Amino acid sequence: MARSTVEPLKGYSDQRWRALIGMCVAAGMVWLSFADFGVAVPTISKELSVSLTDLQWANNAFSLSTGALVLAAGRLGDVFGRKRMLEIGLVVMGAVSLVAAFAPGVTGMIVGRAAMGVGAALILPATLALIPPMFPPEEQPRAFGAWMAVAWVGQAAGPAVGGILTGTLGWRSTFWINAPLALAGLWLVRRSAVESTDPNATRHIDLPGLFTSALAAFCLLYGCTAGQEEGFDDPLIITLLVGSVALAGLFVLLEKHLSDPLVDLRLFSSRPFCGALVANSVMNIVFAGVSFLLTLYLQEVRGYGPVAAGLLLLPSTATILLLNPYGGRLSARRGARLPVVLGLLLLGAGTLITAIIGRHYDYAILAGDSSCSARDSA
Repeated sequence: MARSTVEPLKGYSDQRWRALIGMCVAAGMVWLSFADFGVAVPTISKELSVSLTDLQWANNAFSLSTGALVLAAGRLGDVFGRKRMLEIGLVVMGAVSLVAAFAPGVTGMIVGRAAMGVGAALILPATLALIPPMFPPEEQPRAFGAWMAVAWVGQAAGPAVGGILTGTLGWRSTFWINAPLALAGLWLVRRSAVESTDPNATRHIDLPGLFTSALAAFCLLYGCTAGQEEGFDDPLIITLLVGSVALAGLFVLLEKHLSDPLVDLRLFSSRPFCGALVANSVMNIVFAGVSFLLTLYLQEVRGYGPVAAGLLLLPSTATILLLNPYGGRLSARRGARLPVVLGLLLLGAGTLITAIIGRHYDYAILAGDSSCSARDSA
């Protein structure tokens, strides 16, 4: 992580922990938004008479824009200030969520979710990058652990929260609920967080790197989403997937020859860093995919309402809360490799169960599936 212009400040313990609460609220809101919309999809489909395929685009628009812009947002924070980017992200996500809640039709919903992703891209790297400047080294593991716990609980509890909101206040509440969360996070961050930048970062923005990385991420995500409908042998889908690989290769070549790149590729010479990055990426992608499919399965196949469907996925949240402390202790005693490997194996087992599940499977199997998928986060 890049050095900051502000050293960890030891003289304002209460203030920095209040700032961390605000940052965790912001990050939790983002991860909640990733997960809570899926459980509302069947209800929206019936009320607005739109297809599940169209609503899948609304669900994925958030991930598309966040994934395409997160590298650039991190760079902007290094140059112009992480606290500033976090505040802008909170304002964008809170305001857009209110607009999207009342946007007419599926098109407005897709655009609104994509715009929310812009705010999310500004929030996530800023919340992480603000921790080292505010916390001394001995307190940073607790701070990062709190961030990770909130992020995972937000994602795991998303279906339950979305189901309760949809069943009690209507599906539009899965949008506008972000507004009060954004206001709370903004109030805490403005009052308590310190500003930081990377003193070695110039105001030069690596536009070629920004363009190629964003386009590579967009082609990959768009191709994977559209491929489910068009088929992965479709010429357009093949072009998108091949193009994403080519653009990723071009991005690497550009970054190697720039004095001030968007991403310092020397980080990837570290095997632990690469392993952690791959494991975390797999974990997020698979867990999010399984959760989304299970919410549809419970409502469209098993006939549950949104509240029941969301609550039936709570075992994953309980597993994270119960096992996360043990995962940390195991990592401290035996190293990080063992819990990561065990978690990935359990994640794979849960995914296989999802692949063979049918109409008449008992809920105990389903609960075990969601719990296995969640244990990787511990």
